[in-house]
Formats: sequence, structure tokens, C-alpha cells
Amino acid sequence: MAAAGTPSPRIATSASRRPCFALLCRQERARIPEGVIAAERQAGPAIDACQFELAFDHIITVLLPQDNAIVLAGNGGRELLRQLRVQIAIEMHRLGADANLNPNFQPHATLLYDKDMVPRSPCRSQS
Repeated sequence: MAAAGTPSPRIATSASRRPCFALLCRQERARIPEGVIAAERQAGPAIDACQFELAFDHIITVLLPQDNAIVLAGNGGRELLRQLRVQIAIEMHRLGADANLNPNFQPHATLLYDKDMVPRSPCRSQS
């Protein structure tokens, strides 16, 4: 994506940003407070969720202040994932921790960070 003479895109596996499938927004923090980590660990056993699949069917660009995030996104299984996120947030709140639940969260998998933008495009099936 980067043209000659411009910085190369940063793959999401760089030391500063690791690949993730975050359920709760942790924002850009150098370190997550120990109390939040403890509450997340304690919340787990209290969660009752069914098994579900999350399908990513398109690639989009998420505009960010620094580098844009190029992500896989999709609708398949999104509502069940949202229900799971709410259950985790409720349990963390019960334990006295702030889950920082963002109602606008869209499930995604970050592929890389880059200054360029990628137009929304469908993922191709390998069948």
C-alpha cells in the first residue's frame, strides 16, 4: 500500500500493537490497571453464553488520528457477540470495575495500520 519513499504500513503484529479480538474497549493504554484485569478474570465463570461463529465478509478502513486501521468486518454472529459483551460488562460492573462498554463497537479483526485508506471491499471465498 505504501508508495515509494513513504513509510511502510505497520502490520498489526508489531510490538506496540498486537493482533486482537477485543471484546471490551481498552483504548490506547500502556498498561491495563490490575483491578480491571482481576475483574475480567472473575467475571468469566459467571458468563453464560452459547457457542457462535463470527463471520468476516468484507474489508474496511477505520479512520484513526494517527494511522488508519485496515480491518476485517462482517455481520455474521455480531448480535451474539454483542450479547456476550453486555454480559461481561454487567458482571464486571457487579464486581466494581468499569467495563468501558462502547455501544458503537463493531466486531472486527485488525490486519494492519497505515496512512492510506482501503475502500470497502468484499472478502473472496476460497471455495
